[in-house]
Amino acid sequence: MNESENTGVRLAGSVEHVIGYAYPSSPLAVQLGYSKSGCFTVEVAGKTTPAKSYGDAKASVGRLGTVPGRWSWDHPCNSHLRVQPSEVQGARSPVTV
Repeated sequence: MNESENTGVRLAGSVEHVIGYAYPSSPLAVQLGYSKSGCFTVEVAGKTTPAKSYGDAKASVGRLGTVPGRWSWDHPCNSHLRVQPSEVQGARSPVTV
């Protein structure tokens, strides 16, 4: 675990990512080609790409070597919002509190 993941503090020179979710029929889901099912999103340096699952999104940012931005699903301060991937499949709201 790097310092950013442990403390939530951004390392100098590190590139941040934000993992999010685009709900079905939302403008972003439509733009990304997932208007019927919705999708996870990965935003890095102002560019947003779709991911079919949370696992795919995590794998994508793992390959990039980026650190979680404050509002990313995988940021340590958001751990209470996480759900299991099985809960998201077909669910209307992937976020539980």
